[in-house]
Amino acid sequence: MTAKQRRGQKGSRNRANRARQFRKAKIAKRSSRPAGELVSTVMQGATGRFPGKERSTLGNGEKSITESPTSNTLSRNVGHGNGELELAMRRYADLYDFAPIAFVSLDRGGNIQELNVAATQLLRQSRSALIGTPFALCVVKTDSELFLGHLLRCRRSETRVETELHLRNKGGEAIPVQLSSSRRTKSLMKDGRLLYQTAIIDLTERKATEAALRESQDRLMIATNAGKMFTWEVDLRSGRVFWSDNAEQILNIPKESFPTTIAEAQRFLHPLEVREAITLWNETVKSGDAFDWERRHLLPGGGIVWLNSQGVILRDEKGNPIRSIGLSQDITQRKCAEESLAKAVRQREALYDFVQRRHEAKSLPDIQAAALDAVLAALPCHRASILLLDDKNVMRFVAWRGLSERYRRAVEGHSPWEPGIKGPKPICIRDINVADLPQWLKRAIRAEGIGAAAFIPLMTHRRLIGKFMVYYDAPHIFTEEELSLSLTIAGQLSLGLERKRAEEALRVSEERLRAIIEQAVVGIARFDLKGKIIPADVEHNMQLFRKLVTKSKPFEIEKCYLRKDGSTLWASVSASPMRDAAGKTESVVAVAIDISDTKKSWAALEEAKELLETRVRERTAELVAANEELQNEIALRKRLEGEIIGVSDREQRRLGQDLHDSLCQHLSATAFLARALADRMKSGKRVDPAELDKISRLINDGVTEARTIARGLHPVEMDPAGLHTALHSLLSRQSQLSYRLDMDEEPPISDPAVTLHLYRIAREAVINANKHACAREILVRMRSSASQIELSVTDDGIGLSPDSRLGAGMGLQIMDYRARSIGARLEIKTVRPHGTRVACYLPRR
Repeated sequence: MTAKQRRGQKGSRNRANRARQFRKAKIAKRSSRPAGELVSTVMQGATGRFPGKERSTLGNGEKSITESPTSNTLSRNVGHGNGELELAMRRYADLYDFAPIAFVSLDRGGNIQELNVAATQLLRQSRSALIGTPFALCVVKTDSELFLGHLLRCRRSETRVETELHLRNKGGEAIPVQLSSSRRTKSLMKDGRLLYQTAIIDLTERKATEAALRESQDRLMIATNAGKMFTWEVDLRSGRVFWSDNAEQILNIPKESFPTTIAEAQRFLHPLEVREAITLWNETVKSGDAFDWERRHLLPGGGIVWLNSQGVILRDEKGNPIRSIGLSQDITQRKCAEESLAKAVRQREALYDFVQRRHEAKSLPDIQAAALDAVLAALPCHRASILLLDDKNVMRFVAWRGLSERYRRAVEGHSPWEPGIKGPKPICIRDINVADLPQWLKRAIRAEGIGAAAFIPLMTHRRLIGKFMVYYDAPHIFTEEELSLSLTIAGQLSLGLERKRAEEALRVSEERLRAIIEQAVVGIARFDLKGKIIPADVEHNMQLFRKLVTKSKPFEIEKCYLRKDGSTLWASVSASPMRDAAGKTESVVAVAIDISDTKKSWAALEEAKELLETRVRERTAELVAANEELQNEIALRKRLEGEIIGVSDREQRRLGQDLHDSLCQHLSATAFLARALADRMKSGKRVDPAELDKISRLINDGVTEARTIARGLHPVEMDPAGLHTALHSLLSRQSQLSYRLDMDEEPPISDPAVTLHLYRIAREAVINANKHACAREILVRMRSSASQIELSVTDDGIGLSPDSRLGAGMGLQIMDYRARSIGARLEIKTVRPHGTRVACYLPRR
């Protein structure tokens, strides 16, 4: 027979003895107590069932010790009871057996002496199999030392002993439980051993709840960390502030540096935010409304962080505010992105405005003022200036903002580049105090309150023409973006200066030529590109997800989603793994942030940038075309000047020939007659008065001829009202042909220069008709309408040859040049049946 079988038989005998003992106790109770006497019983153990000591307290306060299973002693003690004692004993036994909590009784060796139904159900074994066995066999091996320690503390302690460990039921399942044992010092068994009453509390549900709570907390922590969020709580009565553990990680500052009171938290606010934040906080506490605000905060180690804080105010039953709880999110990156975007938009608008104003500028000061406005709007500088090289290669101030006259006089003429340098580079001085500058210059700059400055060269064709200066009141670190923007503005300024200088030079050299080279008006059209939005790359997303599951590696991507209504949503998705107890990824926590507005803003910025570049290219092409036209005009001017010199030479030769052939011959004949008359007078012959009259007429004819030649050499000076008289005089003097002058009225021309050019055109046409047309009559006509004035010279000569064209002869070119210089149009054509018509059309202003 095995030990287990022997223990089973012994347990059966003990149960039989207890049953007999209980029946005898019932009989003794009924016979020994008077009827109607009340009995109060306090049972420490299961009376009539536990094979140990039992303490009974009778109604008169006396105590008796009954040793079980001796039936005589039991009968003697129970005999003092009555039916109520039996009823109480049965009630206690039922409560013990059917209690929802498992109970076992252990001896000093840890053997099971008694247990209830809940204990058998928990361990999934029968009562008979467990009675007398060591309780350590029901404990998981890894927790054996915990149970032995629990048993040792039960032996040494007078108070309750509690221990958490794992039991293993018959099915091998590990059950988390809490053992709560009490030592019963007065209850002795028949062999004198102590008995430990132990409650076994099943912790399975509590452990599962705790695990779920930890999992929820971990999930919340991952989500808040992924979203850079942390929680806080303010005790409004004590003024204490409490922070979540992840606030230290998100803000990257030690926890001991966090403010612990409301007053300390106020010192963390940015100086510009303090007053408004305190006012809003007081109003929120007073009203009790939920709040949501964005504020700048100063970190203890330096730097600024933007936080979006949302919270509520909690009140007691009387309506008094007691505390505030909330959530804060680090939005510094978002604010930086918004600031960068706003900065880029501001720079783009400044450049666009500058280019537009440069195109519309009427003078160099207008361009310079537009450049200064652009740099002050696009850069965080405080002052700016423009200096240009004069004809002696000395830098002179031409425009400035915020600079004193004393400073300008002190530094004028200074240049960081050598004269004649090709392709100079910009020079930045971060801190004037440590810069390598001449002492006189450094003193002047410091006296002006300038802490940093940048020298931006102005160049045309890689040749230095001046410099563009930006000034900062404090030391400043110049970024590549700022230098690139400064060079762009400088390039546009140089282009505008070069263009205006060319226009000014052309206007000075060509006098009235500015009417021809007025700035053209540019038309601008804008087109929006439309296309389909391509869905997110599914394969790429699956690769990221598999990597996250296998390697537990978080990722962050920007994805485009399609809503049910067909619209799109751009989101920045951050995903992090959620691990189980074994460390394996079982789920993913993702945080998505709507960045649709940011995407639209960047797209608009890129579109505007492309549009600006397109406009710059178009304007550059226009400037190139205008420059080519200007060069052609200059070449034509030079050719005309050469032709004019040739005409002057030919006129001098013609004048000499006219003087020789006409006036000189006339004077020679007069001199010959005078000498002949003088010889006759010397010989005493009579002089005929008619001969003297003839000599007088010849002299008068010579004077008239000389005056005619002189009148052709002297420029015509007239007022607008004398054009009719001048044309009539011209025809009477220059035309050997029959002529007619047809004018409705004196044309309303107020400019004497315009009148002179019209007269010169008519004179050239009359001379050409007399010399080359072989005409019989010349018609000069002048008509005035509401829109224009028409001057025409028509002859009935041979007309123009088929291969003749406007500009083939020097005279025709001069007439065309005169017409264009006054804004008129010259037209030369053959009339039917024969003849030539030269017409000049002058628009009325």
